Amino acid sequence: MDADHLDIYGDIAHVREAFIAFGNQVKNTLIVKKGLEGHFEGKGTAARILTYAYDDPQADFHAEDIALMEGGHLSFTMVTPYGRIEGCTVGVPGWVYVENGIAAAAVALTYGMDGALIKDALKTFSGVRRRMDIYINTPRCVYIDDYAHHPAELAATISSVRKIFPGRKITGIFQPHLFTRTRDLRDEFAVSLSALDELILLPIYPAREQPIEGVTSEIILDAAAAPVKMLIAKESLTEVLRDRDSDIVISFGAGDIDRLCPEIEKTLRKKHNI
Repeated sequence: MDADHLDIYGDIAHVREAFIAFGNQVKNTLIVKKGLEGHFEGKGTAARILTYAYDDPQADFHAEDIALMEGGHLSFTMVTPYGRIEGCTVGVPGWVYVENGIAAAAVALTYGMDGALIKDALKTFSGVRRRMDIYINTPRCVYIDDYAHHPAELAATISSVRKIFPGRKITGIFQPHLFTRTRDLRDEFAVSLSALDELILLPIYPAREQPIEGVTSEIILDAAAAPVKMLIAKESLTEVLRDRDSDIVISFGAGDIDRLCPEIEKTLRKKHNI
């Protein structure tokens, strides 16, 4: 329920109104992320409300006994109103996938699916393209591509990578998507991207929009506090990557940045002799 698509909704209040209107159509069980249940309680929602979270013990569904495994995967015990499911793992690294898996499991358990089947399903989940999509994973170099194009998504992915690869340098390549989103969420973008060690910004991908005067990637660059930051042309990216001391590289965006993934991978493999 973060602020987004404000070109359509106008402000966060109308975004939340849309979620509440949807929730009011649910008759059985409404499962929401812990902390958001207050938006639905007493607002006409007739359904039973259950909550999920990554590791918040106050949530109805959450993880305990979390341990980092080889390759960045996490093992955990899933705590639910229907009992504990021990020894869970998700087939894709990162705490975000654990939380998403818990949300999916909450739906499945609520509708009667067996916990052992859910455990097996989580373990064999292989992810989807452009969501923590790992191209390279070696001790010398990691390259990940992610569709994240909203500040909350960027923050979640960056924090996941931090936990998977503690102590390593992270370079993020971000192509902002939409002039209105860049304008409306500039400060939020700056905060999320400041968690990087190095920020490489590309020009805004316009998608369906016409340019807005004064709205460019530079407004994010000026506000971000990453130790190293730069704004470059898309055509210069591989040259910049060749010349810089990269460790973990993540490309972000919902535009056409995915077309650069093969060349980024090729550049990094050649640079690190992988």
